[in-house]
Amino acid sequence: MNRICYLVFPFLFLCNFLFAQTGAIKKELETFESSNDHEAAVIGLSKLLASEKLSPEDKLAVQSKLISQYQQLQKWDTCLSYCQAQVALAHQQNNPLAEATFYKLIANTYYHIPDKEKAVAYWEKCIAISEQNNYSVLLEQCYHNIGAVNLENNTNLDIAEQYFLKSLKLGLVNNKENSSDNNRHYRLLATLYTQTNQLQKAE
Repeated sequence: MNRICYLVFPFLFLCNFLFAQTGAIKKELETFESSNDHEAAVIGLSKLLASEKLSPEDKLAVQSKLISQYQQLQKWDTCLSYCQAQVALAHQQNNPLAEATFYKLIANTYYHIPDKEKAVAYWEKCIAISEQNNYSVLLEQCYHNIGAVNLENNTNLDIAEQYFLKSLKLGLVNNKENSSDNNRHYRLLATLYTQTNQLQKAE
């Protein structure tokens, strides 16, 4: 079980960005990523959101990074309140990418609380929007995460298998074949096949 969690947690924290950020914003986000001072990162990211004229893609990337910093600080109520407000705003503005992204971030927060049932419900909300709009990176992440929860709980393993296969198929398009994300898809799929005594497939 610990091995499964080890493969889920990095995917939740490190896969927040499907956006093509500008060079300057990307460098700033990398600086915050490498810092262990999460309080300072929250202040810096909040200032960045307030002071810079950001493109929609840059703004979404900065907001996603802000949520990941709140998650590191275990400020769950702050995460959920912020994301719910952004979902409402995105829906009002007819911005399905932002709406789907914040649904995913809400799900990630519930996973860490932990409230996995609510996490799955919000990943499914993200999937519903992403399938309509072909947001392949969001779909890859949410398929993987729902599959992982089912595997952790040792329930609905047939559904978990289908989700892992979907995430792997998308991962081979979204990433290089030997990416760490694809390795996680392969490993959890192999774990599932081992648990269900499908040893040839696991191998």
